[in-house]
Amino acid sequence: MTEQGAPLTDVIDHGTSRMKHASDCVAVLLKELKKLSNDGACRVLFTCDIANTFYGRTLLRHADTRPANVDDLTIARAFKKLFVNDWVI
Repeated sequence: MTEQGAPLTDVIDHGTSRMKHASDCVAVLLKELKKLSNDGACRVLFTCDIANTFYGRTLLRHADTRPANVDDLTIARAFKKLFVNDWVI
């Protein structure tokens, strides 16, 4: 858990030191970038080459061998949130 107001480098350090939390840290960074962009603090260009992979089927399985849905993957959910058309121009 990172305290509010802590630098983003703390999130990066946590994600690189604890692999289990890495996808959550990437999700936090993407959310912060979008928020900073919408607040006018920085400009962000978001491009994606193969966007359909976030909406298709996966070959991954849960521990109990059920097929995993794309929305079960933290990193895929984080990137799909960037596709939402709520960016401020």
